[in-house]
Amino acid sequence: MASSSSSRPSTASKTAAAWDKLFQSVSIDRGSSHSLHAQLRTALRQIILRGLKDGDLFMPELEIVRRLGLSQGTVRRALSELAGEGLLERRRAIGTLVRHPAAAGLKHLALVAADFNALYTGTIIGHFQMECQKRGVTLRILRLGPTDDSQTVERNLAFPPDEGAVAFLALPDAVVRSMTQILGDRGYRTLVIDRNMENYAGSQVGLCNRSAVEMGMDRLTKLGHRRIAFLVGEPEESEAVQERCRLFTAEARKRGLREARVFHCGIHAWENGAEAVVRAMPELWSGGEPPTAVFAISDVCALGALSWLQQQGVRLPEEVSLLSFDGTQLTGYSHPKISTLVQPFEEYAERALDILSDPRAVSKNLSLSPAYREGGTTAPLARPRKTAKSAGRGAVEKA
Repeated sequence: MASSSSSRPSTASKTAAAWDKLFQSVSIDRGSSHSLHAQLRTALRQIILRGLKDGDLFMPELEIVRRLGLSQGTVRRALSELAGEGLLERRRAIGTLVRHPAAAGLKHLALVAADFNALYTGTIIGHFQMECQKRGVTLRILRLGPTDDSQTVERNLAFPPDEGAVAFLALPDAVVRSMTQILGDRGYRTLVIDRNMENYAGSQVGLCNRSAVEMGMDRLTKLGHRRIAFLVGEPEESEAVQERCRLFTAEARKRGLREARVFHCGIHAWENGAEAVVRAMPELWSGGEPPTAVFAISDVCALGALSWLQQQGVRLPEEVSLLSFDGTQLTGYSHPKISTLVQPFEEYAERALDILSDPRAVSKNLSLSPAYREGGTTAPLARPRKTAKSAGRGAVEKA
C-alpha cells in the first residue's frame, strides 16, 4: 500500500540561508525569569506556525544546540513539549516532522473577562456566544476578579492547547500580558479583544482609535464646537485609554482647537466609571468657561455626564452637546438618547474566531472602524448658554 504524502517529509532539508531567515527572530534571554526551554519552545512554535508547512523536516536537535549555544537537555525538552502539543512528530530514520493541527479547526474557546457588571462586556460576550454556536465551538466564559491569577484560568480551561484558544476581554493590560506569556508557554493561542497593545505577543482585534477620534471630532466641529472636553472616565493605566487621549490631543492641535482639553476623572481598574464622572464633573464645569461639547471616552462615562448635567438643569443638546464611544444599548435607554460611535461588536466576534481557527495566524492585529449613530445629544453650537456651577475634583489637561 502506498503511504500518504502527509506521512513523508515535504522537503529533504532547507538551505542554511532559509534556516537563517527563520531563526532571525529567535532571542533567548538568559537573565529572564522564564526558563530557557520555555523561551525556546515559544520561539520554535512561532517558526513552525509561521514559516513551515505540515510534513516539513524540522531542524535536527544538535543543529539547534550548535546554532543557539544551548544545552542539549534544554533543546530536547523544548522539542519534546512541542511534540506533546502535536506540532512535531519524531520519526526514526527520518527525523522530526512538522505537524499542523489546522485541519481540526477550533473546538473550544475560553473567554476570560473582567468580573464586572458592565453592559459593554455583556454585549461582546453575547456576540461571541452567537458566533461560537454558529460555528460549533464550545464557549467557556471565565470571570476574573482583581484577586484572581493565571492559575484560576489554567484550572478551568478543560481543553488541551491543540484543541482551543483563549481570548481576553476588559482586563487590565498587565494581567493580559502576564497571562498571555504563561498560557503561550503552554502552547495556547491567545487573543485580546478591543485593545491595541504595543508589542503584544498574541493576536488582537479592536477598534481603530484613530478613525474613531477623527470621526467624533469631525461631527462636533462641523456643528461649530471648538471648546470640546474629552471626558476620561475609564482606567488611566489602560493603553487604549492613553492612546485615545493622545489622539484627541493631536487632533485638537491639528484643527487649531486651543480651548479643547482632556479631562481626567482619575479612575483605575475595577472602579465604577459613571460614579467617578459624577464626582468629577463639577470641576470641569466650574473651571472657567465650560465646554460647549463633551466627547466621552465610553458610554458609561457619557451616562455619568448626562446624569450630572441634567441634575444641574443644563439642557442637552440645546446648551451642550454630548458624544460617546461604544454604542451599547445604554445609549438608547437615556433621555435623550446619546449620540455615539458604535463599535463593530459582531465583527469582533467573527474576526476573532477566524484568527483563532487558524494556527498560522500568530500575533495578527486587526483594527476595525466604528459607525456613527445619531441620538438626541448633539446639535449645532447655540448661544447664549446657561452654565452649572459647583465644586468637585478632577484634573484638566490642555490639548
